[in-house]
Amino acid sequence: MNNNRSWMYERKDSAGFLSNVFITGLEEFMQHAIAQPSSLNGTNIQCPCSKCKNKRHWDADTVKLHLLKNGFIPGYYMWDRHGEPYIARESVGQSSTSHPNHSEGRNDNNNLMYDMVMDAAGPNFDPHSEEMPNPEAQKIFDMLHSSERELYDGCETSQFLPWLGC
Repeated sequence: MNNNRSWMYERKDSAGFLSNVFITGLEEFMQHAIAQPSSLNGTNIQCPCSKCKNKRHWDADTVKLHLLKNGFIPGYYMWDRHGEPYIARESVGQSSTSHPNHSEGRNDNNNLMYDMVMDAAGPNFDPHSEEMPNPEAQKIFDMLHSSERELYDGCETSQFLPWLGC
């Protein structure tokens, strides 16, 4: 498999159409994701599109459609939610210069925290549910939601970090 994943963020060509390199790379990603038992939830896989952000599970066709329409979540060069082992970026020598759209800020830290909660809660857990949780659970929901929001527009720090006393 090609380790150059710049194609993930070259979704459209200069004319505004889906690029051939993106479509080819997407096919490779889908084949990889479907072949990884660890990335499957029954017959569904996590959707790494910019809207679902690996928080929802869909069938392969829906995931592919979402990626064609929305593109990948920013900075998702290591497919750790789709069968690749997680390796700290520092240990593999990646830097923001090798991946121009990669951010060492809010997205990585919050995804790890959010993913930890989602892993512990299971695939049927929906933090965006309209059902009212008990008061103790509401505190967790509030922290989880704050981790998805910027401290202020353009800031790479989430609203969650001030809760930690940073």
